[in-house]
Amino acid sequence: MKFMRNSWMALALAFALIAPAATNATTNTAYASAVHVDQASELLKEVRMLASNVADSTETIALSAGTNQLHWMTHLSHLNVAKDGINQIGERLQTLQSIRDSVHPWQQEAIDRIHASSLMAAQHTDAAIRYVNDNKRWLVAPSYKEDVSSIQAHADKVRSTANDFLTYANTRDKLGALQERLMFE
Repeated sequence: MKFMRNSWMALALAFALIAPAATNATTNTAYASAVHVDQASELLKEVRMLASNVADSTETIALSAGTNQLHWMTHLSHLNVAKDGINQIGERLQTLQSIRDSVHPWQQEAIDRIHASSLMAAQHTDAAIRYVNDNKRWLVAPSYKEDVSSIQAHADKVRSTANDFLTYANTRDKLGALQERLMFE
C-alpha cells in the first residue's frame, strides 16, 4: 500500500512538473507562429518592393537591347543592379523558407510561387551578364534580348504574386473584421 501511495505521489509530482512545460511549449509554438506570420508578411512586402526595383532596373536595357544604343557598361551596370536585387530577394526567400511551416497556407503558396519565378530571374540575369562580358560590342543578339526581357517578366511576376497574396490577406482581414462587427452589433 505504501509503495502504491508513493507511486501515485511520484506520478502526481511528475505530472505537476511536466504539465507547465507542455503548456509553455504549446504557448511558445502559437506565439512563434504568430511572430512568423507577421514576419512573413513583412518579408513579402520587401520582396514586392525589391522585385519592382529589379523590373525598373532592366526596363532601360530591355528597350535598347537589340539596337546597340547604350554602351555595354550601361547594360552591365543595370544588370548588376538587377542581380543585387535578385540576391536580396533570395536572402528574404531563405528566411521565408526557414519559417514556411509555421505560416498561413496562403503565405506558403506565395513563398513557393515567388521562389520559382525568382530562380528563373536569377538564371536569366546570370546568362545576360555572361553574354555582355563576352560580347561587349554585340548586344543585339536575340538570346540576349530574350534574357533581358525574361528578367523583367519574372521580376514583374514576383512583384505581382507578392502583391496579389498581400492584397488577399488584407481583404480577408477586412472581411473578418466586418463579419465580427455585424455579428455583435
